[in-house]
Amino acid sequence: VHVPDLQPGTMQAVLQWLYAGILETGESSSDISDTTDVLYAADKMLMHDLKFACEVALADKLSSDNAADVWMHSRFANATRLEMAAYIYMLEHLDEMRTSSRFLATCQEHPELIANLQERMPPPSVA
Repeated sequence: VHVPDLQPGTMQAVLQWLYAGILETGESSSDISDTTDVLYAADKMLMHDLKFACEVALADKLSSDNAADVWMHSRFANATRLEMAAYIYMLEHLDEMRTSSRFLATCQEHPELIANLQERMPPPSVA
């Protein structure tokens, strides 16, 4: 089966979901690219159950190193629950996020992210 814009591995994951109900997401929190590819495919093919499974898997893997990427991918895949989960994670872990080179790069690519985060940050405490 050939679907434009989808890699063979992504299509294989979609078929595995259809036939076996299994979504393989990788072991580490840094390994999110395959799952984000399946998330795009699920959104494109209107496979809501697979899309939800991807959102849950990615939300479970949120870390300071990948939260900005997950946020960005969720926006492109119309995954609003995941977008909010990543956004809340970033707000709660902003001090850690500021040292992540990937977070800083994503903020440069998407300045609206840092603007939104700054609006919601608590004011600095006065000692």
